Amino acid sequence: MIYKIENDILCAKISSIGATLMSLIYKPKDIDIVMGYDEEIDYIVDSGTYFGTTVGRNANRLKDGKYKINGQTYQLPINDGPNNLHSGVGSFSLRPFDVKEIKENSITLLLKDGDMYSGYPGNLDFEVKYELNNDELIYSFKGLSDKDSIFNITNHSYFNLNGSNDNLFNHELKINTEKMSLIDENGMAADCIIDVSDTGFDFREFRNLKDSFDTKEDNFSKGGIDHDYIFNNLENKKMGSLRNGILQLDVESDLPTLHIYTSNFIDHIKGKNNKSYYQYWGICLECYYNLNGLNYDDRNILMPIIKANEEVNHYIKFRIRSL
Repeated sequence: MIYKIENDILCAKISSIGATLMSLIYKPKDIDIVMGYDEEIDYIVDSGTYFGTTVGRNANRLKDGKYKINGQTYQLPINDGPNNLHSGVGSFSLRPFDVKEIKENSITLLLKDGDMYSGYPGNLDFEVKYELNNDELIYSFKGLSDKDSIFNITNHSYFNLNGSNDNLFNHELKINTEKMSLIDENGMAADCIIDVSDTGFDFREFRNLKDSFDTKEDNFSKGGIDHDYIFNNLENKKMGSLRNGILQLDVESDLPTLHIYTSNFIDHIKGKNNKSYYQYWGICLECYYNLNGLNYDDRNILMPIIKANEEVNHYIKFRIRSL
């Protein structure tokens, strides 16, 4: 089912399949700033893009599809080179959610994930909420498990402030941290956290994305970004901003990492209103825990662990405004 929520400034459509953000219209400019499809079935058929979906229990990649909790090793299916990406076939992005509550400006959806159903221990009660508050879309979620488990959730929307009518090359990005992780040839976080100074990854001040790509940084992913920017705290914070001279999108969260993905692997995909999407056509601003964090013992990073019978809550806030 597709549901609509709105207020005077924003209008959003959410699918119960994958608790997916299908559209987000900024009414003053009548611009839909997220990429996606018109029909729910397309989100299932072309599941590899994860357009707007809720990803869990683990977002992004796990090296060799393995992770360890309380000394026990678990194996997930391999679906991305040698790794597991976005939890594979068990991902929340492909699952039907139940609707707990819907109001004019908000919707709350529920999913019960059984013990080891998708390769993760514990019966998990998961709840995600989309709420519109003036010019903000607030994406919040909570979980309660009866065993220690992974709990690393994100929203995988692709943003384009042009209304998905062109690439991102008139967009400027700002990220409020100097730390980021390099990746290997398979998109896996390498054993290296760097300072972004004097690199193509430096967005501490607004910087045009094309200008950054033109630096041809050795560690770019297909010429673009697919990397973690590390904050490593659970405080409420403004993590980054995106602007194109007409609109600005600000991202705030209490999560410790902002993953930037510039749709490097998108190639001639037919989306909403028969629009075709191409490489560098959208940008994901994925707030979550570190890529493959559970498999690093020496990084001094926060781990995406939900303890048995202890509820965990997080939020991601997107603010859209005219310039």
